[in-house]
Amino acid sequence: MKKSLLAIVMTLLTSTLFAQEDKGISLLIRADDIGSFHAANVACIESYQNGIARSVELMAPCAWFPEAVKMLAENPGYDVGILLTLTSEWSSVKWRPLTHCPSLVDKDGYFFPMVWKNDNFPPNSSISEANWKIEEVEQELRAQIEMSMKYVPQISHLSNHMRFIPISQ
Repeated sequence: MKKSLLAIVMTLLTSTLFAQEDKGISLLIRADDIGSFHAANVACIESYQNGIARSVELMAPCAWFPEAVKMLAENPGYDVGILLTLTSEWSSVKWRPLTHCPSLVDKDGYFFPMVWKNDNFPPNSSISEANWKIEEVEQELRAQIEMSMKYVPQISHLSNHMRFIPISQ
């Protein structure tokens, strides 16, 4: 049986990022998917500047990543995490991996739309139905972490897009 994605992400987490000291926060409002679309970038920044969001998660393989990086540089107090991405769920906008990882993409080279088999999608539309390779998962996640940390110095945490890490094994 293949290694769990959880194990690989935990290894990446412990080897790349350091734990933050507890600052007594009792509620943290987090914005999501900065880098995915221009509108998401604007909304994430506005929710920080004019709202209550104090943390945001960045998607490195998405088309609007460069704009998000620029906007985050203009807002250095914003807590930024990396939203590790292995799926591309939108039908009109598709995301590709940062690395060559043929086991993680569809016939057109895009990430699969789903993590798990979904009866609302055609067969073979999920990573779980593909013959994915753990080495390619690690390679891609490492590339996303390295790319994000290269351009955003205030990275504080990791998360995963569309829950590709199961809660229970």
